[in-house]
This record gives sequence, C-alpha cells and structure tokens, in this order.
Amino acid sequence: MKSKIFIVLLMTLILSATLSAQTEKGQWIIGGNASLDVTYTEGGLSNQSGKSGYTVLNITPEAGYFVFDNFSAGLSGNYAYRWDFESEDMTLLSQFKYYLSQSNCRPFVKANVGYRYASIYGNDGSLFNSKDMGGVVFGGGIGCAFFVSRTISIDLGVQYLHSHLTQMGITYDLETDRTFDFTANKNDVNVFVGFSLYL
Repeated sequence: MKSKIFIVLLMTLILSATLSAQTEKGQWIIGGNASLDVTYTEGGLSNQSGKSGYTVLNITPEAGYFVFDNFSAGLSGNYAYRWDFESEDMTLLSQFKYYLSQSNCRPFVKANVGYRYASIYGNDGSLFNSKDMGGVVFGGGIGCAFFVSRTISIDLGVQYLHSHLTQMGITYDLETDRTFDFTANKNDVNVFVGFSLYL
C-alpha cells in the first residue's frame, strides 16, 4: 500500500514538473483559433447615425514568447469576411497572456491592443457606403487551456474588443459642397475555440 502511495506521489511530481515546463520562461507558443463574432456597430456622419449588428466566423493565428514563467507576449492577426455585404475586417494585435495555474486545465487572462482596418456598412447596407476605416482596437479576454499532451492544448474562452474607427480619406458631396467625416465604434464579443503548440 505504501509503495502505491509513493508511486502516485512520484507520478504527480513528475507530471507537475513536465507541465510547468510548458509555460516557463524561454518557451514559445504558436496557435490559432476560430471564433463566432457577434458585432454591434454605431456610427455615421456627424449629424446622422446608423446601427448594425451581425455575426461572422473568424480565423485568428497567434504566436508568443514566455517572457516570464506563465506570462507570454506576442502577436495575433485576424481576417474576417462578411458575405452578406462583401465587407472585410483585418486586425493586428499585441497579445499579453497570463496563465493562472500549473494544472492540466490552466485558466488564463489576456489583454490586447492594436490596429484594425474595416469596411463598415450601416443597417440598410448603404449608410457607410463601403467606407474604408481604420483605428485603434483594445480589449481582453479569459479562457482555459486544456493540455491534452505535453506540447498541445485546446483553448476555450471569450474575448471583448472595442474599436474606434475613422474614415481613411475624405468623402466629398458635390451637390452640397461639403466634406463628411465618418466614424464608427465597434464592440465585438468573441467566443473562441482553438489550439496551441508549446515549443
């Protein structure tokens, strides 16, 4: 009986040491996820506003380096395409992720800041008239990494991103001899599932 308890304790220590090596300083993380993105947008001309909401599927690759034990810094990119209005959305984000435990199921928190380019449409498909817009995006998220092996995890979580976008270039109306400034605030909530490889 004592030998069985000893073997269980020894295996637990070995497993803990092996798992902690995955998120220790000096390791790399490469991964990606797919998310169901629910977006709500408000914006338009300075004297006219519009609202829209839609759902889209996103694919997001990411890579990072563990600067400290359980803390990685890296980059993630995103490209999304909306078929109903033929609009596109591209984002480049810095990503800071902190793992909260050393178990097989590791909760994490993350923070992001970066730049976003988007073609925005109003609720009738014409308010923004396919304007090219860009601006700062920031947000954060929480999730859990489920380690299925020493070097692979399946990641589940939720992320919030806020973007303040302004029009690239100027819109000029010949009839009224006026220029218009288009702006939009985008609020995205992503529920994601993905995988990560630890090197």
